[in-house]
Amino acid sequence: MRFTLIFLLSGILLSVGSAGLKAQQVLLDLYYSGKYTQVIEQCSASLSAGDTAFNTHYLKAVSEIQLGKSPEAIATLEHAQGIFPENKTVQRMLAGQYETAGAYTKAWNLYLELVETDSTDAASWLKLADIASFRQQYPRAIRALQQVLYIDSLNLNSLMMMGDILHRHNNSGALVYYEKAYRLYPDNQKAAYALGNLYIQSKKSWDAVPICEHILGMDSTNIKFRKLLGYAYYKMGEAHHAIPNFQYASVLGDSTAFTFKFMGISHYLTSNFNPAISSLDISAKKDPMDAEV
Repeated sequence: MRFTLIFLLSGILLSVGSAGLKAQQVLLDLYYSGKYTQVIEQCSASLSAGDTAFNTHYLKAVSEIQLGKSPEAIATLEHAQGIFPENKTVQRMLAGQYETAGAYTKAWNLYLELVETDSTDAASWLKLADIASFRQQYPRAIRALQQVLYIDSLNLNSLMMMGDILHRHNNSGALVYYEKAYRLYPDNQKAAYALGNLYIQSKKSWDAVPICEHILGMDSTNIKFRKLLGYAYYKMGEAHHAIPNFQYASVLGDSTAFTFKFMGISHYLTSNFNPAISSLDISAKKDPMDAEV
């Protein structure tokens, strides 16, 4: 997004006449200096005086976005859309701000117009999938993700989202997408965790171990993967290997009932009863409704 803004802002100087060049340069200098409020004030004054230039609307909108003023940015972009109805930059920015504001129906309609105009617009298809997934319209989300993957079969976000949706519906196809995501991006922790966790749930815990070890080789203090590795060993019946991983997670600051529960059970299974009692007691206090503990 940052590089897109820089590219578009740089293009502003090429799209104005010599009379407005100096004024636009002043606005750009203010923008790049982070003086967004001043940009907004100057653009507002110009628009009030009858300025209908795209550049003025654009700079005002991006400055409002930088300040987190989504309602103001929406108003600016809606006004710009009335003047420039065919401008895809305005349409895309407005759709993004509608999405930020939670106006998903409006965002959906704009993104839909974008893909109807250009069916290879992977970014808009992905946004449609995001919105549909949030609204729990999963068939729509899947169709949009299929379009993204048809355009770009290596798109990590689409692979992960497709896997998440299928996993949510207990569809075994989730494994295919998670495996492809991890194979293509083995250092991506989100892909690694999703695949490792699904392996454990699918009673293939041994396949989760090398995934966890790979990530921990790069980030040895990662609590999330330390716990996952401990749980994988626990599910494999190797409690003696599970214990040090749960212990290390605890040393790193993890204080969840989950960690103390399975650390305690692992101690119990190896006949280390005193540490088992200590860990299970902590877990029971954190989650007194856990009958197993």
